Amino acid sequence: MALPLQGVKIIEMGNTGPSTYGVFMLGDLGADIIRVKPPPHPSRPKAGSAEYDEDGTAIPPGGVIWHRNKQEISLNLRMPEAQEVFYELAREADVVVEANRPGVLDRLGVGYERVSQINPRIIYCSVTGYGQEGPYKMNPGHDACWTGVAGALYLTGISLGNLGNRRQKPEVAQRLVTHHAASHYTAMAILAALLARERTGRGQHVDVSNCDSLVGVVYEPEDIFLTGHSPGWNIYEAKDGKYIAVGARDERTWTDLCQALGKGYWASQLQDQSEWEDIRAELRAIFLTRTRQEWWRFFQDKGTAVAPVLTLDEVSHDPQVRQRQMLLELELPNGGKTVHYGIAMKLQGTPGKVRSLPPGESQHTTAVLKRLGYDDARIQELRASGAVH
Repeated sequence: MALPLQGVKIIEMGNTGPSTYGVFMLGDLGADIIRVKPPPHPSRPKAGSAEYDEDGTAIPPGGVIWHRNKQEISLNLRMPEAQEVFYELAREADVVVEANRPGVLDRLGVGYERVSQINPRIIYCSVTGYGQEGPYKMNPGHDACWTGVAGALYLTGISLGNLGNRRQKPEVAQRLVTHHAASHYTAMAILAALLARERTGRGQHVDVSNCDSLVGVVYEPEDIFLTGHSPGWNIYEAKDGKYIAVGARDERTWTDLCQALGKGYWASQLQDQSEWEDIRAELRAIFLTRTRQEWWRFFQDKGTAVAPVLTLDEVSHDPQVRQRQMLLELELPNGGKTVHYGIAMKLQGTPGKVRSLPPGESQHTTAVLKRLGYDDARIQELRASGAVH
């Protein structure tokens, strides 16, 4: 069965973050991806070995998940010989995705202007912290910085059902929020640009900013329900010390919750903020009378919006997650097994597929060069010069 993006060729030049994760999603849908990396920097601990990535971070068995369905080569783009190899790749590519500060790849001779001269149909997607313009465009940063500027970090100080705490100090998120938000914008922008190319015949430069990806999330109209004040939008501790999330924000699910708990007279008080504190207090006492699992079973047929707050190790065993194949057990070449995230986009007619495990360091350099027409002697020359690794 054909994959939806079969035949789309992508050159990825990011190391980690939204560019890499966005391309990862497109790879699951069939895109052919060549990941171009610089040679390992000698100052990095064990950089580029089989056990550590370019930042010295330990690589899990089977490789880093978001590099699956990719081939990998190493090019020293400071050298003209390596730039020529890149130009050959770009001639046959549909998309280039990069994650460098503005101007870095222009100085290396592989920026958008140069590549678009070689291939006018190229989609060249630049994924950066603050975008290609603006006073912060050259600033270094990471997720804590971008969430701070976007206002998203401020929101962590507004309780979301935090057991009654109405206000607290903003806390750094325990997940890289913009890395995931911007990765979806990256994938969507690339698909939109490919569709536009079908009409115009030309490619374009696509500018994705990590910071931009969260600004729109923050500036929605203020909603007091989402601050954890409402008893119907809250988190409650159960008898066993675990938690139940209540999302009964609308009249129907709130009424069903009230009736299920024998508190039908609360149904008319969803919008009456003067009653919220007392109702929350009663709900806290009620939820302490059963374990989380007992409440989860109790609410299964009650038609209201209630769910358990699972720990991360519990998620992997959850029957919903399992049936949706969101955790995949894959065979390793050595006979072992590894677990990968599943494919969240379920296309009935052309479903995605894990076609290959993440590659080893520069695993496909020789194969890619041969496909471009380089013979063994020339490949050896490029290796000897340091242009390829």
